[in-house]
Amino acid sequence: MAKELPYFKFEPSKWDNGNIQLCSFEAQGIFINLCCIYWSRMGDLPLKLAEQKLFRSNAHAYTELMQEEIFAVNEGKIVITFLDEQLSNFGGLSETKAKAAKARWDKVRESQQVNADALHVQSTSNAIREEERREEKKKKEKRKENSIFIPFDFLIFHGAEKQLVTEWFAVRKTKSCTNSKTAMEAFLSQVEKSKLNINEVLKKCIIKSWGGFDHKWLIKEAQEQTQIIPKKNHNIFVPGEKIQ
Repeated sequence: MAKELPYFKFEPSKWDNGNIQLCSFEAQGIFINLCCIYWSRMGDLPLKLAEQKLFRSNAHAYTELMQEEIFAVNEGKIVITFLDEQLSNFGGLSETKAKAAKARWDKVRESQQVNADALHVQSTSNAIREEERREEKKKKEKRKENSIFIPFDFLIFHGAEKQLVTEWFAVRKTKSCTNSKTAMEAFLSQVEKSKLNINEVLKKCIIKSWGGFDHKWLIKEAQEQTQIIPKKNHNIFVPGEKIQ
């Protein structure tokens, strides 16, 4: 390295606000070492040499730095653009090396622009697909809201027998009960609370002519049955018969 270039410029604000902050502390430290080697070799650093010195046991750091575009690789050479700029400005490179560095730099910027354009296209495509998914979800929800509720099928789906449902709906019709979704859901809720099979409940409703159902009715019915006291048998006196 020329004596007139013993150091390179380092701007803390760019470091603190740059993509390097997205990398681990380990990767950041390796990059500082990479910069030192790059500067000492006047910007001529083969990738294989960098791998041998820094990345052989730190492959993950290499991946991090490349993903965040902290440096680039062009034609088998490491490219660190901010150092190439300084080398060119300081005149520390020969004309040939300066042209080579500029060529590497231009190719990297072109590659980065292509990647940026590709990323933009991909992002746009992803946004379109996401919008299409949202629209499809809205349509499904709308169809669900507008779907016709069929009470007969609703009870059959929950295990009821067709004949029992038909007979019970006939009972409900005589009592002017509506077979709305709310009514059917309320009926199923009471069936679950009764701990009985839905068909057992339907039979009970048909026999008792219940247009609706409340599990408490079964409890009340059971209590009333236990309170019935059998009447005592009284002997009837018939004249001429012997009283026992």
